[in-house]
Amino acid sequence: MMETKMKDDPHHSMTPERKARLEEAAKHPDEKDLADARALFVELAQTAAGKKPA
Repeated sequence: MMETKMKDDPHHSMTPERKARLEEAAKHPDEKDLADARALFVELAQTAAGKKPA
């Protein structure tokens, strides 16, 4: 939809580079991203509680 609305606007045109970037972004967050975020949150919570992270 945006592609047809903004096709003449050089700031929003769908270039091959932009399309590739959007396709890659659609893959995230994946399971690795979620596991990494979970581990970081646990570490931050332990640090805030005065416990040494494992």
